[in-house]
Amino acid sequence: MLAKKMFREIRGNVGQFLSVLLLSALALMLYTAFKSEAVGGLLRLQEYNEETNRAAGWLYSEGFTDEQIERVRGIKEINDAMPRFTINCETADYNQAQVILYAQDENIVSKPYVVEGADFDPEDKEHIWINKQFASEWNIDIGDELELVIYGKSVSKKVAGFIYSAEHIYLKADKDADTNYKNILYAYVSRAGIDMLSDVLYSELLITSDVKDVMSLEAKISKALEGNYSVFVGEEAFMGIRSYMDEMKQHNGMSYVFSGIFVLVSIFIIMTTMRRIVDSQRTQIGTLSALGMKDVKVVLHYMGYSAIPSVIGAVAGLLIGPQLMKNLMFLLTKFYTLPDWKPTILSEFYVVALVVVLACVLSSFFSCKRLLKVEPAKALRPAPPKEGKNTIFEKLPFWNKLGFTSQYDLRDISRSKMRTTMCLIGIIFGTAFALAAFFSLTTLDKTKEWSFDRLSNYDYQISLQKGTSMEDAEKIALKYDGEMVAVNKIEIATKEKPVSKDRDACTLVVCEGKNLYGITGKDTQNVSLKPGYVALTKKL
Repeated sequence: MLAKKMFREIRGNVGQFLSVLLLSALALMLYTAFKSEAVGGLLRLQEYNEETNRAAGWLYSEGFTDEQIERVRGIKEINDAMPRFTINCETADYNQAQVILYAQDENIVSKPYVVEGADFDPEDKEHIWINKQFASEWNIDIGDELELVIYGKSVSKKVAGFIYSAEHIYLKADKDADTNYKNILYAYVSRAGIDMLSDVLYSELLITSDVKDVMSLEAKISKALEGNYSVFVGEEAFMGIRSYMDEMKQHNGMSYVFSGIFVLVSIFIIMTTMRRIVDSQRTQIGTLSALGMKDVKVVLHYMGYSAIPSVIGAVAGLLIGPQLMKNLMFLLTKFYTLPDWKPTILSEFYVVALVVVLACVLSSFFSCKRLLKVEPAKALRPAPPKEGKNTIFEKLPFWNKLGFTSQYDLRDISRSKMRTTMCLIGIIFGTAFALAAFFSLTTLDKTKEWSFDRLSNYDYQISLQKGTSMEDAEKIALKYDGEMVAVNKIEIATKEKPVSKDRDACTLVVCEGKNLYGITGKDTQNVSLKPGYVALTKKL
């Protein structure tokens, strides 16, 4: 009997209960979608790092001797240490794409993840291993010849395999605003295959360690090397790693924010709906109590009103969320390269679903509990009208000048606090979401204008070969009415003899001041740099 009564009344208030169902489904769907993708990505990253033995720290110097390398390997907290060269060069063809070339004679740390072709062989002088995305963009096949321009000299190698790198989950060329694999290539070769490196000391040393904070090892490393190194950095210094980690943290946070908003609105809807139903059924509840029905049975009956839609919604959200993210992840894979990245289902999803259902059910419980405290004899009679009170709005100096309708609405707002609160929260969040969506469009337009009309106020860029004389550079600049710009990697520090936490790597740009290479202030307006001064980016 009670079940029929409940379903009949749910059907009569289908709008409110359907809202609870949809909001519960949205809360769980967004939570599980973002959370499964973020957790799956972080777990897969950990596995990926183990498979490739990715470095935890990177040491740089003008040159590491064999003795220095052995000293670092002798530090007990360090598992592996491998030297390598990182060479920034370009391709002879393929629009002179930017190349990050790794030359090494070992394959121990930060090993390339081979997806097609032969395994990387550090003793193979004839071949090169390149990232698969670049090969796909330019239709390069295994066995094709690839010509690089290194320090002004042409070097040709045959492609032996396609790879990914755990150091380059995210990658973009210096001239690009975002990922475009037509313009960026990373590759691995044998050091012995690059003649110009035969007598040069290694400039980079990769280390692995089980110590969680690898930067805490700098004091021991500095002591072993007697301070003879340039810089020691961790994974946060690598854009290809840091960008991905930041994205996953952002998605993890979004899973809580969006689900929390929808659950909060669901609770308010349930509370107002159930309060109205319970108040309208005061006589029915009194009758049931007078006939001897236990309070527990009456409470469970009214808790079922919110339990049914919230359970259906939570189950739907649990089923749809991970599947939805699985279908949408192809968008992320355009920007991030992490092989076998899949959403991960966690046991906590079911706990969160239970919490959402309990929150909705408990809101019903508190709505009907107050009526059960009324004696059945009194409950059988209609509820006495509430004692009238002056509202806060009646203290306004212009109250008497308001019309009857305005006074009635303001009194109703003051006396229906729950309904008013729910209405305000719904409008606030609804407006916030709508504005955020429209702001995204205008922000993209503004960013495009800022990037390409104010910062990069030019149509073409000419990269000069290393060794080009200043006289030749000036002739080219004069011929094309251009601006000469010098770019190099440097380090800045906040004190003398700094450790890693007191210094940072950045890019130094020296320009002529013709505003083709623009500098903008905090309001994105173009500014001119005075001689003798340096401009720092806000983040730096």
